[in-house]
Amino acid sequence: MNAIINMNGLALDTDLPPKAHHYVTIAHASARSLLGILNDILDFSKIEADKLDLEHAPFSLREVLEEVTETFRATVIQKHVELVAHVVPGVTDRLVGDALRFRQVLTNLVGNAFKFTPEGEVVLRIDRSPVPEEVAGIVMLLVTVRDTGIGIPKDKQGRLFEAFTQADDSTAREYGGTGLGLAISRRLARLMGGDLTFASTPGGGTTFFFTARFTVDAQHAQGPSRVVPAGLVDRPVLVVEDSPTSRELIETLLGSWSMSVVSVANAEEALALLEERNRDGRPDAFGLAILDWMLPGLNGIDAVERIRARQETRALPVVLMSAYAGKEEEQRCASLGVNVFLRKPLTASSLFDAVIEAQGAKVHAARRGLDAPIEKEFEGTRALLAEDNETNQMVAIELLARVGIVLDVAHNGREAVAMAQAAPAKYAAILMDMQMPEMDGVAATRALRADPRFTAIPIIAMTANAMKVDLDACLGAGMNDYVTKPIDRNLLVAALRRWIPSRPATAAPGASPPSLPQPPAAALSRPPVVEGAPVLEGIDVSGAAQRLGIDRSTLEPMLLRFADGQREIFAALRTAVAARDTAMAARHAHAIAGAAGNLGADGLRLAARALEDAGRSGRTDLATLLADLEDRGAIVFRSIAALRRAPNLADERSAAPFDAEAIRTVLQRLAAALDNYDMSAATAAVAALGTSGFPAWGIEDVDRLRLCVDEYEFGEARSIAVRLLAGVTGADADVT
Repeated sequence: MNAIINMNGLALDTDLPPKAHHYVTIAHASARSLLGILNDILDFSKIEADKLDLEHAPFSLREVLEEVTETFRATVIQKHVELVAHVVPGVTDRLVGDALRFRQVLTNLVGNAFKFTPEGEVVLRIDRSPVPEEVAGIVMLLVTVRDTGIGIPKDKQGRLFEAFTQADDSTAREYGGTGLGLAISRRLARLMGGDLTFASTPGGGTTFFFTARFTVDAQHAQGPSRVVPAGLVDRPVLVVEDSPTSRELIETLLGSWSMSVVSVANAEEALALLEERNRDGRPDAFGLAILDWMLPGLNGIDAVERIRARQETRALPVVLMSAYAGKEEEQRCASLGVNVFLRKPLTASSLFDAVIEAQGAKVHAARRGLDAPIEKEFEGTRALLAEDNETNQMVAIELLARVGIVLDVAHNGREAVAMAQAAPAKYAAILMDMQMPEMDGVAATRALRADPRFTAIPIIAMTANAMKVDLDACLGAGMNDYVTKPIDRNLLVAALRRWIPSRPATAAPGASPPSLPQPPAAALSRPPVVEGAPVLEGIDVSGAAQRLGIDRSTLEPMLLRFADGQREIFAALRTAVAARDTAMAARHAHAIAGAAGNLGADGLRLAARALEDAGRSGRTDLATLLADLEDRGAIVFRSIAALRRAPNLADERSAAPFDAEAIRTVLQRLAAALDNYDMSAATAAVAALGTSGFPAWGIEDVDRLRLCVDEYEFGEARSIAVRLLAGVTGADADVT
C-alpha cells in the first residue's frame, strides 16, 4: 500500500495528460480508501483482542483541532459544505493522553458528518463536560459534532454502533464505508474514560456527543497564548458573515483576544455602518473589516470594491474569507486592495495571523507551516537510507530530492551500519526501515548507538507498523523519531526539520543584499508588452500572459486545452439548467468562470459568474443567463479555433538557411525538457523549430511534434524528437 499510494502521489505531481491525471487521481483516492478500511479492520481486531494500549503523552488540544480542520479543507471545497471548528475559550489546552486516538475519533465523526451532509454545515465544538471531575488535575472534555445532513431513521438508530453496520443497505450503497468507524470510535471513547452517543432527526441532521478524560499538563497548562498588539484593540472590528455559526466563532475568537466586535449578516448593512461610523474622525470608527465572500445580496468582493471607492474607508484593513475561491478570485482580491485573503475553514491561528497581517504587523509563526514552500530547503544535505524495498527506495529518493537531500541507499541494516562506520561524518541523518533482511532497523540502530561516534546522529524510523509497541521499540533502540508509512511528505519534512538544520542561502560576511534597479515611474503604471501575443476577440491575451508570467508559445496550448475541456462542462451546465438544478448549474458556472478568468476571457468569466450567483440564490430562470454565457463562449472558442489553423510555415522554413547545428541544439533542448516534463521549455523549443529552416522531409514530423506537446503526449513527442535529431545529424553529414 505504501508503494501504491506514494507512486501514485508522485505521478500526480508530474504534468500528466488530463485523462491520465483523472485515472491516477481515482487510483490514488481508492488506495487511500483501501488503506482506511485495512486500518479500521486492524484497529477493530486489536480492540476485540484487548491489545490496544493508549498512549500517555503531552499534546496541545488546539493543535489537534487545527490538524483535523486542515484534513477536511479539500472536502469543504469539493462539497460546498462549511466546516466550523473551535475550542471554547477557557478550556485547558495542554493535556496528557493519546492525541492520535483522540484525533482518530474526531476525524471519523467529522468525516461521517460530511459524508451524509449534501449542503449546509458541519460544526465541531470542544468544551468542558458539564459533569464536574472529582479528581484534581483531570478534565473531561465534551466534543459535539453537529451536521445539517440527512439524519438517521428512527428504526435504525439502535443499531448504529454495531460493527459492520450502517443506517441501512441503501445508505451503504450510496455513501460507501465499512460500518466500522462508529463502532471503533465508541470503543476508543470508552477506553479514554468517556463515551459516544448521538441525537438525530430524520431529514434534520445528527449531533454526536463524544466525551473523553485527560490529565492536565501541569507544566504547560495553557500553552502559548495569543496576544494582539495593544494598538490593534483600540478600534472595533466589523464582521460580515451570514452563517450564524461562523459568525459566532469569529466573535468568540476575536473577543478572546480582547477585540471589540460588531457583526452583521449582509454587506448592505455593513456598508451603511461604515458610512455612518468611519467619517469625521469618530472614536468608534472601525479599524478592521472581515467579510465572507458568499453573502446574500451583495457579495463580499463587490462590497470591498465599494469600500475602496469611498474616501473614508479607502485605507481600511480588509480580510476576505472564502472556502471556494480559486487563484483567479485571489488575484481579483489583490487587485482591489484586499489586505488578506483567508481560506475557510477558519482556525484560531489562521484568523489571528490574518488580523495581525491585515494591520501591517509582521506575523511571527510559532512553527513553520507545512504549506510553505519546501523545495531545496535542505540543499547540500546527505543522508543514509536503510530500505530493502526497491519501490520504497524510489519513493524516498524522489521525495527527499525535492527538498535538496541526497540519499545513499543501504539495502539492509548490516549494510547501513557498514556504510555509516566507513564514513562517520558523512551523513546528517539516517532514515531506517524497521523490517529488513540480515539485520532489521532496531538491531542496526542498537549497533550504531553502541559506537561512540554515532551517539548524536539523528536516526528516524520509517515504518508501516504504527502500533504503540512497535513505535516504543523504535524509541527504545535509540531512534530519535519515526514516520509511519505510507510516507506523507509534509510529515516527513516535519520530522527532518526537528532534527536537521535547514540550509538557507548565505551571503558573504558583512555584505548587504544587492539592490534591484527600480523601473521608471511610468513603467510601473502600464503592463509590459507581450511580444508576439495574438489578438483574439474575447480574450485579453497580453494581460493573461503577463499575469501568468508566460510567453505566447506557452499560452497558446493552454488556450487550446481550455477550449477542449469546456465542451463537457458546457454540456453539463445546459443539462442542469434544463433540469432546474440550480445548485449544479452554479457549480458548473463557477468552474467555467474560474478557468476563463485565469486565461483572460473576462467577458466569459463575468457571464459565468452572473449565472453562478443566480444559481446560488435559488433562481430557476437561468435560460437567459445561459444564452448570454453561450454567446460569449462562442466568441472565445471561435477565437481559440483560429489557433488550430496551422500556419503555413513551409515557405518560411524553406526560405531560411538549413543550420544543422542550431536545429540539433534546439532538439537536444527539447528532449531534455520532455524528460523533465517542463511544458514551458518544451513549447518554446517547438516554437523555435517552427522557423528554423527545417528540411522538407521533417516538416510533417515537426507539426506532429507540436501537436504531441500541446496534448502532453511527452513520450511520443520525445520519440519524434529523437528521430528528427538522428535525421538532422545524417543530413548534416551528407552536406559535409
